[in-house]
Amino acid sequence: MIFEVYLPNYHAKGENGPKGRARRHWRQTARDKVIAKNQIFCTHKANSSEPLPKFTGPVECEYIRYRTSGPPMDEDNLAGSFKDLGDALESLGVVDNDRNIRLSPKQARGKFKGTLIRITQNEESMDPDDE
Repeated sequence: MIFEVYLPNYHAKGENGPKGRARRHWRQTARDKVIAKNQIFCTHKANSSEPLPKFTGPVECEYIRYRTSGPPMDEDNLAGSFKDLGDALESLGVVDNDRNIRLSPKQARGKFKGTLIRITQNEESMDPDDE
């Protein structure tokens, strides 16, 4: 099973810098999680009549962050920028636990800012009750 959603103009913040996740107030962190959740839900609803999928067990998640300019984010900072999106996927019920996500973060330069999330689950790692 595959779930893919592209979030236009969504740029998750990294860990470092003056506006990084490490320096945010707890209220801003809560707001950013709600924004991530709403972005995923609304973008999926606008592009598909299907309900959000439900994955149980381990999943592979390809996370691609598109930037228009500037230097690339370092790898550990890139992985940390997925935190709000992982929490949003768990909150929406797409994944049963964000600890089950095996993350493959990537970044690319594009014409527009955005984020692509692609979740896949192998047939052998699926629950037998889901079929």
